[in-house]
Amino acid sequence: MEFKEIQKIVEETAPTGKITKVDVEGPKVVLYTNDMPYFVENQNEVRHLATSLKKRIIVRATAESLMDPVDAKRRIEEIIPAEANIIGIEFDEYFSEVRIEAEKLGLVIGKHGETLDQITKATSWTPKLLRKSPLQSETVRSIRKTLFDNAKERQKLLQRVGKMIYRKPDTECDWIRVTPLGGGQQVGRSSILLQTPGSNVLLDCGINVAAQGSDRFPDFRAMKLAIN
Repeated sequence: MEFKEIQKIVEETAPTGKITKVDVEGPKVVLYTNDMPYFVENQNEVRHLATSLKKRIIVRATAESLMDPVDAKRRIEEIIPAEANIIGIEFDEYFSEVRIEAEKLGLVIGKHGETLDQITKATSWTPKLLRKSPLQSETVRSIRKTLFDNAKERQKLLQRVGKMIYRKPDTECDWIRVTPLGGGQQVGRSSILLQTPGSNVLLDCGINVAAQGSDRFPDFRAMKLAIN
């Protein structure tokens, strides 16, 4: 399915005036709206769109419809019970997400997700939950910080990949080549190169941290491709 087909189906299927923009991020279809409360209250509309497209759909608020982060944080703290013990609240403007780290996520979610829905209806931000680590972990903290700090670059990459997935094929795909690059019998070490007439896709890229030198990495020489 090409991107133009996705746009056409959304235009024909989505509620009138509720979708302002259609985009893709990787294999997912992203629908932007100025009325997040409508989609929270009418979740069947999203399921209907997903069925029509046969794709995973993300409904996201446009930047202008998001509540100011300072006001949104105050409102979220009012909605979530104090017993949840919120550790931190961060706003990701690129994905229209609010990341809530807490000790008791069940209280943040609420019965049947009612608290999450209330947050979205009140602020238009989509909650993304992070559980507080039982042990202080610099690794977990570093990974979360990297993902947050590089949100803009991640979004651009996902959009570029999405456009490639849903583009009109440049050539007819009459062959596929699969090349194992080593580590196939070791957990977490597999690396496979998938090639077609129009693409080169590296599936996984495991590293053996216990090995030395070039033995740590997949054998990229077998790819016969220039690597920057």
